[in-house]
Parts: sequence; structure tokens; C-alpha cells
Amino acid sequence: MDNKQTVSSDRLIVFPGIGFVAKMFVPLAKKLNPNLSTYGINWPFHAALPTAHLPRPEVRDEDVFLEQFVTTEELAKYVLFALSLITGSECTQESKAAGLLKIDTLSENARKTSSQPIGFGHSAGATALLACESLYPGTFSALFLYEALFITDFAAAPREVNDEILSLVTRTPHRRSAFASPEEAKSHFGSRMPFASMDETCLDLYVRESLQHDNDSSQGFRLILDKETEAKFYSRFAEIGGISELPRPSCPVYLMTGSEAGRVAAHSLSNMKNLIPDSRVLVLDGLDHFGPFSAPMRMAEVLNELLPLYTGKPDFT
Repeated sequence: MDNKQTVSSDRLIVFPGIGFVAKMFVPLAKKLNPNLSTYGINWPFHAALPTAHLPRPEVRDEDVFLEQFVTTEELAKYVLFALSLITGSECTQESKAAGLLKIDTLSENARKTSSQPIGFGHSAGATALLACESLYPGTFSALFLYEALFITDFAAAPREVNDEILSLVTRTPHRRSAFASPEEAKSHFGSRMPFASMDETCLDLYVRESLQHDNDSSQGFRLILDKETEAKFYSRFAEIGGISELPRPSCPVYLMTGSEAGRVAAHSLSNMKNLIPDSRVLVLDGLDHFGPFSAPMRMAEVLNELLPLYTGKPDFT
């Protein structure tokens, strides 16, 4: 990374993994420099869209939509379009999911600037940020990728990696999605992994942002993201192609992982390191795959040490 140019930035763009919402990054954002404007990108179908929004595409077949959307090129365009909304600039690349995109402002006194942002992504969100920088060089001044999802060949991957993914895909549709109240939802999720290990504020934000009133059910609230749709996201990402052929990103890249990461994360990290040999690997002791939400303060400590390299502001306390 030493030969890559350092560009000063005062914006941080965060993108969570599948099944999570951007507002869950608020506890992390609050511990970063207050002069840093932090914005979050949400996945399609994950969060309620604002009333005043872009025309929403009619999705008649989710399988077809996800097959077209979960590609390196479309993910890159989705991130580019998100950045255009944040900066108020025109986006020259059309995203198939533009009408399904929700941006969240995560820091107080956030402001629109024209500087290159820093990217921080979790799991599939990290993969999307990488695709954007690789296909559209110069989008980011630096990338911090926490356990970016990258399986070069699902069929050829180690059996334990396949088993971990298949278990997630098959179990997800059977998880509970309807509740009598937000309080019941919090009690339910808070007693089960991975939410049981999460920071309470992150859990509160997940429940608040992920539930909607359900007038067609005896239960009062339902998750916005249908569990079958979530499983389809996982399945598509496990087989996404094109990552191995991505050009090497032009900005510094930090590959972050927890010491308690699972097999998929370890496999993905190895693939990412092969793809980006000059990246820097950071192993955070005691953290698992959900580190940004289970230990936001620890994650902030790590970022506070490194972000000044790309913000030009030495005081990040």
C-alpha cells in the first residue's frame, strides 16, 4: 500500500452485511471524529423507504432481480448511485436498484462535500465497496473491509465453507419474522445469536429500522426484509462471479477480521489477500463476524488510529 497516493477525506461511507441496516452503525459513528460526515447505505428490501423517494421499480420476480443485481458491476453502480445522492452530484451510471436505495445520515452535523470518501464495509457490504473502487478507480480514498465476503468458486470451496453457507440459506426462511410489538421483537432477537452478542443500542436500532406495521396479520409488526428474500441474497452472494477478475483497487485497502471469525470469513480473507496482495490485514482479538455491531467501541478505537491517515485531521478522539 505504500506506493498508493493518500487523499484527504472528511466523509465516511458505511455499508452493512445482508440482513442488517445502516442505522446499526450509529454507535460506531458517534465515537469517530465529529468533523467526519458519516453516511450509511442500505440494501434493497431491508429498510423502509422515505415517502418522498425515487420511482420504485416493480419487482415481479425477486429471483430474476437478484440474479441481475448481485453482480460486481451492478453492486458497483449501486454504490456509485448512493454516493451521488449523498453529494448531490449527477451519477453517470444507471443502477437497476436505484429506486430501492435508502441512505441514512449517521453522524451529527453531517454535510455534503466533494472530497473522496473513505469506505467501511461489513461482509457483503464490504464486497460491494470493493467492486465499486475496483471498477471505478478513485471513488474512495481508502477502504476498510471487515470480513468481506468472497468465495471464488462455491462448488470447489472447502466442505466446511459450503456447509456454513448452506446452513445459513436453509435456516433463514424458518426464522420468526412477525411480532406483536417492537418490545417482543427485541426480546426475541436479543435472546438469540447473533443479536444476543450485540451492543444493545445496535439491537434497538435494528428493531426500530427493520420492523413495519403489518395490517394483514394477527401480529402487529413484521420484518421489512422477508426471510425468504434474505436467504436468496445469501445464496446469490455465495455464487457471485467476477470478483476474481476485478482490477486491483487504486486506493489503500485494509482487510479486517475478528479472531473468532467463522470458516466462511477465513476463506474469504484468504481469497481477498490473494486478490489484493498489498492490502494490510488487521485481526481484531476477540471479535466475531458481527464485530461492528457486537463491539462498536472496539471498532471505533481501531478506526480512530487509522482514519487520520486519510482525513488529514490528527485529532480523532
